[in-house]
Amino acid sequence: MKRIAVLVDFTGVCELAIEHASLVARQSVAQVVLLHIASPMDRMKEKDIKDEIRSFGDELENQGVSFKVHVEYGDFFEIIPTTLANLKIDLVVVGTHGIRGIQRNLYSENILKLINSMHILTLVVQGHSETPPEGYTKMLIPVMDEVYRINKGEILADFAGLFDSTITVLNFIYEDDEDGLSTDHIEVIKNQFAELGRPVNYDHETTSIYVNSYSKSIAQYADIEECQLIVWVVPAENEDAKQFSDEDKMNLILNRYGIPVLYSPR
Repeated sequence: MKRIAVLVDFTGVCELAIEHASLVARQSVAQVVLLHIASPMDRMKEKDIKDEIRSFGDELENQGVSFKVHVEYGDFFEIIPTTLANLKIDLVVVGTHGIRGIQRNLYSENILKLINSMHILTLVVQGHSETPPEGYTKMLIPVMDEVYRINKGEILADFAGLFDSTITVLNFIYEDDEDGLSTDHIEVIKNQFAELGRPVNYDHETTSIYVNSYSKSIAQYADIEECQLIVWVVPAENEDAKQFSDEDKMNLILNRYGIPVLYSPR
């Protein structure tokens, strides 16, 4: 991991995002890019904008983390994918207001659109999150049904390696299937991560086919097990597995426990 971008919107939430970016950057010796997307009408104010962005880098400087400031102009959702590609970004850190604050509805409608538009590994940090001093030492990956491979496993194993993290795969099993529970797919996943040098633990929760949202169970499990990070993966290409709904993803990203979510789009 060589370059980490933080989306700067001049709020306290982006300060917290910078703290998390610094945490990852120190472990990976990466450069942090403080990125702001401005209106084309603000081009004449570029120096002032960059000075304001640079003030957010004081903490990075104190931590000995290399950083740069970058400003682009245009419609945020239209230019963000190209901007990240041009900057050769490996990870994006995004701060949200979580379930608190008046901006919840506005942001919750856009958060999935945002992270899916970027097509890149994204760390979403809620405004009430805490920055773990030892890093993300316990990571949780929830899956549905018999998933036989974790998408982007290499990237996730590398990320876990930065903090020597323990990874737990949480599998949701339907009540009717519990008696005949097969663990063949879990052995495949264990082998996948073992080959990547990162062993995983396994656990499962029984659920009903009538449950509409799994996000509450996932967040509660992560809180009880003191996980510092929830990893949300989409099925790999050609993987015939059930997916969590967009509502689940949104609710998990805005979880009330303030547990950051590492989102891995297809």
